Amino acid sequence: MTLAVIGSAGALASAGGCGLDTVGSDPEIVEAGPDGRSGSSGLPGSSGTSGSSGSSGSTDADADAESDGGAEGEAGADDGGDAGCPAECSSCTGGRCQIDCPGTECGTTITCPAGMPCLIQCGAANACASKTINCADGQPCRLRCEGGACASVAINAATASALCITCNGNASNRGCTSLMCNSMPAACGLSCAAGGTACASVSCAGCDTSPACP
Repeated sequence: MTLAVIGSAGALASAGGCGLDTVGSDPEIVEAGPDGRSGSSGLPGSSGTSGSSGSSGSTDADADAESDGGAEGEAGADDGGDAGCPAECSSCTGGRCQIDCPGTECGTTITCPAGMPCLIQCGAANACASKTINCADGQPCRLRCEGGACASVAINAATASALCITCNGNASNRGCTSLMCNSMPAACGLSCAAGGTACASVSCAGCDTSPACP
């Protein structure tokens, strides 16, 4: 196996790596913001006065409930969950699209949606074999291959902001075999586990080979 090593980890850092500093290295569920309900304000009769004050308290409680409901709705829209997640994604967390292979979103051609960082997770033997991956324009793109998952894979990433390829496994169960980068950005990182033996015939000349991809 021959890997041409060009560039540096500094190029990845200056380009923001693969966006994992902002969206996290692994998908996590992010709970919505504060519930905004105290349960004590404006309850009828809380002031200790007669029925007219009770009526006023009820009005205040209704107003509080409407205010709280609006705040919760606004938080839900930005909580990093699956709301508005594109159909191309298996899930979305913190503004990042994750495409799981095998999975219903994992076709012969995998195309990351526009405007989002993208993680393609190839988590089983032959999960991404003979697939073509198209990274989104101006967005970081990460391919993660577990042992035996990525064989004969083609990557198109010329206009991505960064490309990170992680190949796990070992010499007897390589994560990446016959993987080719048809095109790639200047910021490109390739990580091969088990002292480099998790990769064989990876043609991504220009990717910086490092112990860990940012």
